[in-house]
Amino acid sequence: MRPTFSVRPIFRFAAAALIAGPLPAAACMMKAPFQIEDIAQADAIFTGRLIRYELVSPGRANSLDEYGLLTVRVDKVLKGKVSGDVQLYWWNSTFGVPKTLPFDGPIIVAASGVERTGLPLRGPSATVFPSRRPDLLQVLQAPCSSPFILPYVAKSEDNIRAVLRGETVAPFNYIRPPAVSRGVE
Repeated sequence: MRPTFSVRPIFRFAAAALIAGPLPAAACMMKAPFQIEDIAQADAIFTGRLIRYELVSPGRANSLDEYGLLTVRVDKVLKGKVSGDVQLYWWNSTFGVPKTLPFDGPIIVAASGVERTGLPLRGPSATVFPSRRPDLLQVLQAPCSSPFILPYVAKSEDNIRAVLRGETVAPFNYIRPPAVSRGVE
């Protein structure tokens, strides 16, 4: 005798998924770990202050079309050639660009040019889409991980310099370092 089963629950689930549509936060099946060693792939690393942030929605809001434009006033360059006020493109690979950025103090930013290939790919949902602003540096971010927009603390800068020299550094919480309560994930 053949086992019987109902396909109705399967169709109901599929119909519900289609009606719900794409959910931006669900694009990453699991969060990829933040690894400071990825910073070696950056074309520019600098400290500064966020002076402007704009959420750009060229298509439908809360969709894959959204990206952020950050303008950072550069204080100190650790790698690359940037100065003054630098505008950066940020397409958050978790498919959820925030409406605002909570930084009111100094930050450390790592960015790469659009021609950079081989961005860090970890996790089952690692995908990199083409830049909508190829004229700008792009915030470095492994898909489904935290971006390299970090609250500034001296220990972070010291560790970044060590990584750039090829040294190994001890684990450290770069996203929420001691004495800093806000960051971006």
